Amino acid sequence: MRQLFIVTVLSVLFLYERAFAQPQLTISSFITGMDKPVGIYHCGDERLFIVEQTGRIWISDLQGNLNPNPFLNISSLVTPTGNERGLLGLAFHPNYLSNGYFFLNYTDLSGNTVIARYSVSTSNPDSADENSGQSILNITQPYANHNGGQIVFGKDSLLYIGMGDGGSAGDPQGNGQNTQTLLGKMLRIDIDSFPYAIPSDNPFVNDSTVLPEIWAIGMRNPWRFSFDRLTGDLWIGDVGQDAREEIDFEPDSSSGGLNYGWRCYEGNNSYNTSGCNSSSSYVFPIYDYANNSITGCSVTGGYVYRGIKFPGLYGYYLHTDYCSGIIWGTFQDSPLYFTTTNLGTFDMYDYASFGEDKYGELYLAGRNSGTIYRISDSSVCAPFAILSEANDTLSGCEAQYLILHASFHPDLSYQWLCNGQPLTGQIADSLSTDSSGIYQVIVSNGICADTSEIASISIHPNPVITISGLDTLYCFMGPVDSFTFLPTGGIFSGNIGNGFFDPSVAPVGFNPVSYSYTDSFGCTSVWTDTIEVEVCLGIGDTRLLENIRIFPNPAKDYLYLTIPDNQFFPLEIIITDIQGKIFLKNKNIEEGPDSIKISLLDFSAGIYFVSVKTSDNLFATWRIEINK
Repeated sequence: MRQLFIVTVLSVLFLYERAFAQPQLTISSFITGMDKPVGIYHCGDERLFIVEQTGRIWISDLQGNLNPNPFLNISSLVTPTGNERGLLGLAFHPNYLSNGYFFLNYTDLSGNTVIARYSVSTSNPDSADENSGQSILNITQPYANHNGGQIVFGKDSLLYIGMGDGGSAGDPQGNGQNTQTLLGKMLRIDIDSFPYAIPSDNPFVNDSTVLPEIWAIGMRNPWRFSFDRLTGDLWIGDVGQDAREEIDFEPDSSSGGLNYGWRCYEGNNSYNTSGCNSSSSYVFPIYDYANNSITGCSVTGGYVYRGIKFPGLYGYYLHTDYCSGIIWGTFQDSPLYFTTTNLGTFDMYDYASFGEDKYGELYLAGRNSGTIYRISDSSVCAPFAILSEANDTLSGCEAQYLILHASFHPDLSYQWLCNGQPLTGQIADSLSTDSSGIYQVIVSNGICADTSEIASISIHPNPVITISGLDTLYCFMGPVDSFTFLPTGGIFSGNIGNGFFDPSVAPVGFNPVSYSYTDSFGCTSVWTDTIEVEVCLGIGDTRLLENIRIFPNPAKDYLYLTIPDNQFFPLEIIITDIQGKIFLKNKNIEEGPDSIKISLLDFSAGIYFVSVKTSDNLFATWRIEINK
């Protein structure tokens, strides 16, 4: 029996070792005509969700085609004025595709921060239920600026919230270091308990002097932050006062509780150290730069590039400045050492946010231009590093489909090879085959290409099952017989019924049975047939044994039965081998006046049993030997 086995043989990962050639960024227009876009997100599928500061969220596909109607419009709920107010952040629940929950960060009509939960429409996946909004956290804002705005789920499925210090200039209320306010902090909450719960491992959960929602202290305005989708590391772009802009880094291994220094420090510079601790109490940025007319005025945090279209960018954390248009790439060379490089300076000086799609490709939102840009790398081709996660040799079991697949990406092309020869028409990210061979895949992004390691595929035939002992006449003269079945080349995994076949209770007639067997390769066969069972209704009768004579014994070509005065006709005669297989049943019989002649011409040499049964249920069996 042929069966379906789907075997993942080749999972292609694109790992990066820094190329010698520095990436050369280019940006190209992707979507135009937006109204103050400040965020680009995905929900786990191929849609992009674009957040407008004015209160609307739009959906685009990966070709830049915008849906005609917004996903959500809460413009009536958000502050209509102020450069740093409005709808500022969006985060999809890690299980959004099944539960439909997403979260917003916006400033309400009073200018205060609201973290709210919404649901997608039950009838249209491209539309949210505008009446489903429920506030889970409200934070009073003393001034119009420094509202933070980013909300992100970590790989721990907890919601992280970036809060600015409340605004004005110089943190006049000292909120950055005040542990009894949520302003100037990174927060961490569990939203699976409504409205939210405090995670038991939050760093200050047992410290009554610190609000339990706090994950980190000393932020000025963490406008944009993100988690590396590969490592889980946290990268924060914290907007400076008037001297330094900074990038902060927190490794995935951190248990929280870090103090990033504001207002004691601005970047690596002292700012207002009155009442502050020693410098060793604070975590300083991995990169800071001057706030001036050349490098900029307001940092915009971004993402670590983990896409596969531009391998030269792999591992770079991209960030920019709202005023200068410079895009930097920061690379972590070792746990404690980072290198930051200018990857390009661009004309539109209003880049408010980066975005990341399902595949790790990056985008950029031009707030004032109303344009979403696509980020590319035009540098000299940096090689892919394609590794096979599978063993070198794998087996399939006479499969109708043996599936090999590479990591899918819409901008990549694929060409499969078998034994070094291109497979005609096989240009998708997966391959179906039922043939043994050496398989590889060439993956190209239009600029670079590389070939995977080999996967040697051997297709094994399903095991053959041979069953003996079927179509048998069973009689018992004492202990009940039992039998099991053995497949060719292996031990059968089970027996008929619940372990043994008991002819004393088996019904007379044809009984369908089915068996399965799995060999050492993990290949399975299923055998289905019927067995014919006749159960003797009484023990052997001495009258038959005394009156019927069977000869010759040993026999060769013919066997004779003599029956005095035909006293037992009609008869049923069955000949079986020692395994119980029926070789003759009421055929090839020549009846004489007082004898029956049975042809043995088609029999092989061996031991057989001749059973005779009368219409009166008299029964007897003789053992004979056939010689050839």
